[in-house]
Amino acid sequence: MKKLIPVLVAALVLMLASPVFAAEVKLTGSVSGMTGYEGGLFHEGGATLGAEAQITDNIKAAIGLNFTNGLTDTIQNGMSWSDFAAMVDKAYIETNGALVTGLPSMTTRLGTQEIGYSIFNAHDIKGEGIGIRNLAIGPVALAGFQSWNPAEQVRGGQISVNPFEGLSVAANVIHAGADDTQQLSAAVEGSVTPIDPLTINAAMGYMHDADDPAFAFAGGAEYQVLPYLGLHAGARKIDTNYAPRYMYSKLSNNEIGFNGGVTVNAFGATLDTNVDYAKAIEVIGEMDEVVYTGEMSLERPFSVAGMNFTPAYALSLSKADEGEIGITEHVLSLGYEAPNSLNITGGVDITDLEDIKPFVNAAMKVEF
Repeated sequence: MKKLIPVLVAALVLMLASPVFAAEVKLTGSVSGMTGYEGGLFHEGGATLGAEAQITDNIKAAIGLNFTNGLTDTIQNGMSWSDFAAMVDKAYIETNGALVTGLPSMTTRLGTQEIGYSIFNAHDIKGEGIGIRNLAIGPVALAGFQSWNPAEQVRGGQISVNPFEGLSVAANVIHAGADDTQQLSAAVEGSVTPIDPLTINAAMGYMHDADDPAFAFAGGAEYQVLPYLGLHAGARKIDTNYAPRYMYSKLSNNEIGFNGGVTVNAFGATLDTNVDYAKAIEVIGEMDEVVYTGEMSLERPFSVAGMNFTPAYALSLSKADEGEIGITEHVLSLGYEAPNSLNITGGVDITDLEDIKPFVNAAMKVEF
């Protein structure tokens, strides 16, 4: 039944977008695809098709298809009803306005919910259901949702407060699963700009399931010293058993860490650097207790005869405990952006000098 929900919503979207239901429908959308070559192998990254229909000033419908096996393969082999159901990446209907006259206006979505309240516990939640957002009462904004992803029920809400310019605070609560698999998580994040070039942010995450409660703390600052020079620094502590189901995958638990870096914009080029120190709270198995990493990227866009190019260089280094410094990424590339929305990037991956890998990636997006 859960697999039928996006298909039924998709059918409703198409019905509402037809002339039978609306005299004038504004239809927009896009088609995108990707293909590439790396290390002697060709790969097709699939294709997507998305469309939105502005049915009235306050009603919008959208549908998105994801051809995971590539558009060419789908066209050649055809597709069944179950194949179509699997390809429906999203389908929803949105309305703007008050549910009852006199109450504040809000956005209501029926169908695919796409939630991203916080990287600490509510990152990239996707499922079929109903949700609201942009319910504003003075400086306070409310949002909430109830959805079913393929594995479990997920529900939650968020409250955001912007009392004055330069200060924002947001808090959310997420409940996932049921019975023995249920998990409760929450996060509070805030940002303040005491003076114009300085921004300070802080966050706290909480999680509770069958195990003991676990917490995550993070804070940082960004300071624009000069128009072309910016500094950033941060610190974090994430408990060993802190693992909300919808935590951002690049966040690591079981560590205390510090990071800092410099961004330079000069002569049309952008140089980004970052260094990171991470120490394990609890050494588990053969894991490294301390890990140092350093990252640097440099790019400088330019145009020749109306053609846009972006050469880039990326280097990442890592050192664990008493081990030697190792190269985890070392790439030289050149990107080309064509006027017809075609983007081509080619280069060489020289991370392993004994196995240098040339690569070419092409992506195209056509909007209508």
